[in-house]
Amino acid sequence: MNEPIAAGVDIGGTFTDLVTAQGSVVKVSSSRHDPAEAVRRALTVAGAGEPGVLAHVLNVISHANINVEEMRNVICEGAVSACAQIALDGALSDVALTQIRQGNANILGVSQQPIAHAGAASRSDG
Repeated sequence: MNEPIAAGVDIGGTFTDLVTAQGSVVKVSSSRHDPAEAVRRALTVAGAGEPGVLAHVLNVISHANINVEEMRNVICEGAVSACAQIALDGALSDVALTQIRQGNANILGVSQQPIAHAGAASRSDG
């Protein structure tokens, strides 16, 4: 069961903003037909009072001197979990991957897949 958290919420027509007492700030798309749905999604992203999973992951990446090129945080159905897809400018070491896996009990899994950039394949065109 999640611990209660103190948060302020601003439900707007386009975005819903949530700020926790710990200083986490989250912006999600508003849900016009069900404003509470946007609040549930924002709480999921904020970690609903849990230690910041995404903050932990980004901290390990930063200490590995790897830059984030793109990031998507997908809220799963029911707004009880999220999946972050993070494109990096280099590969993380096995040590960094272990730090991510073991550094926060709320992390369910970590995988790393190399992705070829579209521009790299067309360089051989003459």
